Amino acid sequence: MLHPQAELEGWIRDCVDHLRAADNYRVARAHQDEFYLLFGVIVRTIRYADAYLDLVHLNKEAEAVPLARAALEHAITLQWVFIVDGGVARFSRSVASERASHYAKLADWLENEELLLEVGKLEEPPAGKGLAPFTNLMRELDHDEFLETTIRQSRRWRHRNVGARHDHAGECWRIQRG
Repeated sequence: MLHPQAELEGWIRDCVDHLRAADNYRVARAHQDEFYLLFGVIVRTIRYADAYLDLVHLNKEAEAVPLARAALEHAITLQWVFIVDGGVARFSRSVASERASHYAKLADWLENEELLLEVGKLEEPPAGKGLAPFTNLMRELDHDEFLETTIRQSRRWRHRNVGARHDHAGECWRIQRG
């Protein structure tokens, strides 16, 4: 029997390899818009997971954890989008709204009138609800609090705290002792 971590790493590697091996994708016409909307997020999720594995195999677990967390957050969001009725439409509205907001803020920050004019030409984001905050999406899927606990634990690796200072000191000790 495989150790749970080895089993998880094997599954992640299978997902990454599957994506790399695919020459193209056949998508039913009825789902093409969804595919184009979500495929980039799917690829990013898999790339984060792949980078996580690369860092773990280089014995850089602390540096790998933020990538694992990013992959998990993307995967949770995608799962919510797929299983909640109207999830794809809400994701689409959020993407359109965030795009318009981003470029408007960028134009304002750069004081770029030409960009501001182009932002004005963007289609209005569709009316209706976008995505809820990530924690709300996660809690809708997470009936036993496993996901929330996992996300909470991964934050500890990322934030400045006593553990981070001790990790650094331990690494310096190993380097000096050679």
